[in-house]
Amino acid sequence: YLPTASYQEMMEWSLFCDQGRYYQGLIKQAKQNPDWERLRAFLRGGLWDNFLAKYPESNRMHKKMLKVSRLVRQYGMSEEALNHVFKSQCNCGYWHGVFGGIYLPHIRKAIYSNLLAASEAASANMADGSFEVVRDDRDADGRPELFVRTKKAGFCFAPARGGALCEWDSLPRRMNFGAVVSR
Repeated sequence: YLPTASYQEMMEWSLFCDQGRYYQGLIKQAKQNPDWERLRAFLRGGLWDNFLAKYPESNRMHKKMLKVSRLVRQYGMSEEALNHVFKSQCNCGYWHGVFGGIYLPHIRKAIYSNLLAASEAASANMADGSFEVVRDDRDADGRPELFVRTKKAGFCFAPARGGALCEWDSLPRRMNFGAVVSR
């Protein structure tokens, strides 16, 4: 099976701080072994998916991408909408590293812009003034959120976090006003 992994340094960066420090100690110790090159394959760090736990913003963006992908299929994929979904799957915005990642606003904006363009295509058949309210676990944290969708906007509220507005999308502007990183 193909692992959800990348190069060794990125798998190190996916670890939480305490785990990362421990991992660095293991690597330092293993490099002193004359058989380091053979040992290296077994010291891979964390899983790429750890980025989704380490950065809730990355997790929300990832889960939105999955949801929009389903929406586009549900409402009939146009080639343009599908291309926007594919562009939103660019890996750079879902992790952090030396050359890019979740902390760069232009990368987050590009991903959300494509997600919202695809959402707009899926919402094209909605009547003006109508709305849809969906209660589901948008971010896969085990607690349901409320998502309100209109032809031109989307709002996600988290009742378990005091009703916090966790997402505010403008489809015509292709802008997610909550696409910030809290760390």
